[in-house]
Amino acid sequence: MATLMEKDALLNGASQCIAFLSNIIDNCSVSSHQDSGDALKRLVSYRDYLYSTPAELVDFTQGKILL
Repeated sequence: MATLMEKDALLNGASQCIAFLSNIIDNCSVSSHQDSGDALKRLVSYRDYLYSTPAELVDFTQGKILL
């Protein structure tokens, strides 16, 4: 169970990680692109989950571990 501020912090963290990985993918070789792409897809999926889920149903501790 997360507060609204905790959910906002998770959204901010997920967005920062997505931006960072997107930048890496643009600048990396093809061989490491697959692993980064999979991580990026998981983060985008998690961010979408956060946007669509009420704060009361979000597990803040699990979110910190994921990010």
